[in-house]
Amino acid sequence: MKAICGGRLVMHDRIEEGKAILFEDKIIGIVPESEVPAEAERIEVNGALVTPGLFDVHIHGSGGCDTMDGSEEALRTIASTVVKNGVTRFLATSVTLPLDRTAKVFDLVRTVVGKSGEGWDGAVIEGINMEGPFIHPAYKGAHEENYIADFDFDFMKQYSDVIRVVTVAPDKEGGMEFIRKVTTETPIKVSIGHTAATYEQAMEAIENGATQVTHLYNAMTPMHHRKPGVVTAALRSNVYTEMICDTIHVHPAMFQFVMDCKGKDKFVLITDCMRAGGMPQGEYTLGELKVVVDETSARLMDGTLAGSILTLNKAIDNVHKNTNKPLWEIVSAASLNPARAMGMQDRIGSLRAGCNADFAVFDDDFNTQMTIVDGRVVYKK
Repeated sequence: MKAICGGRLVMHDRIEEGKAILFEDKIIGIVPESEVPAEAERIEVNGALVTPGLFDVHIHGSGGCDTMDGSEEALRTIASTVVKNGVTRFLATSVTLPLDRTAKVFDLVRTVVGKSGEGWDGAVIEGINMEGPFIHPAYKGAHEENYIADFDFDFMKQYSDVIRVVTVAPDKEGGMEFIRKVTTETPIKVSIGHTAATYEQAMEAIENGATQVTHLYNAMTPMHHRKPGVVTAALRSNVYTEMICDTIHVHPAMFQFVMDCKGKDKFVLITDCMRAGGMPQGEYTLGELKVVVDETSARLMDGTLAGSILTLNKAIDNVHKNTNKPLWEIVSAASLNPARAMGMQDRIGSLRAGCNADFAVFDDDFNTQMTIVDGRVVYKK
């Protein structure tokens, strides 16, 4: 048994001091520090913030590698890079490529889902976030238009054991029927995104089973007083709502507004990070598209934003500095809320008995001091 001692524990609704977390591969319980068993191995964190491990449900790559590289080495590199940011779980996120090439990547991801332990010193891959090819060309963002495809339910069924969520433009022909079939005949979640849908079409998609929205404001119809668009549908309905809080994709003034609209349970922080995360400035790729990375952003040659170089701990810090929300609510947006969105809240996203022993230890500026996955220290500053 191990015990994290001397920390400020970021619970889902408060911060606890003077308590220790007892754990092995799962959390055993939280007790007063005076009650830590003598035989427990003590991990002293000296007043640092201790949060649940972060869960990035929308990340393409990091450390110079991308999900679509299609190699286990690339996936391991991403997994070992993101733990430096306090991330303990993530969804390997795809981009629009031909479905036969996508299938080969998904076959590979299937072999490493859930891996943790000796030989895998990184974050755990919980499955796939399938972003593309079922999107609208007018809102393609940094996806290759030539590979945008018609809906293929047979493909979804074939990979329904490993795809956790798929982005859908419901305004494409057959969109509503596709959403109904995916959400009633498979366990896959549907997210509305990269779409020219009207407000009415977005609300119809939600009625048909869509439960979330892909990177709010980006690659969708905006809020207008006579054309409310997908943005308004996201804010008015009960869907989980992703946002890239790098202060570039979305102005920081919107952070408070969206959180006020969505309440504490439905707001989800993501990075949408591409392979240049944690890497020097320069030229990279996203799918087959060339991307130029500077100090703050990743863009196609025409200036279109191409994912981000954001880290999830930095997203928490950005929101903390630009809202009046309590710290635990912001941390939940990067841990418990994405776990809820994926139906995984029973085992990840919280500091409570029975959950996986996934922890991130941060200083007050959200620099990572330590990351623990399934009870094992996989990163220490």
